[in-house]
Amino acid sequence: LAASRACGSFVDRLADLAAERGGDAAALLAAVRRRRDDRVKGFRRENEEKLAAFLVENGLLDPRPRLDREGLVRVALGAAERWIRDGAASPAAVRDWVGWLLLGDPAGAGAAEPPTS
Repeated sequence: LAASRACGSFVDRLADLAAERGGDAAALLAAVRRRRDDRVKGFRRENEEKLAAFLVENGLLDPRPRLDREGLVRVALGAAERWIRDGAASPAAVRDWVGWLLLGDPAGAGAAEPPTS
């Protein structure tokens, strides 16, 4: 955070916030932008944007929006297209795998193990 040149006297307070969020850059930035925590009161918007740019530029924050479950299924189906076409996988199996990866339980099926087909 100190390397971002945006933190100034806030570096220790922001480091505490980041640690409380398990180092999750998106959660840190959200906390800064909400301004509910006393530790970020007075942190200027200009520095907030510098911090965001630093996090993105250093690979700590992905600026792309997060995909929901169906978005992930679409990406997975596209990636598995060849296997689906060759009969090695089915669209239903891909959906189950995405569910299992996200929740450990596709569609509430009670599966403790990943789908096998």
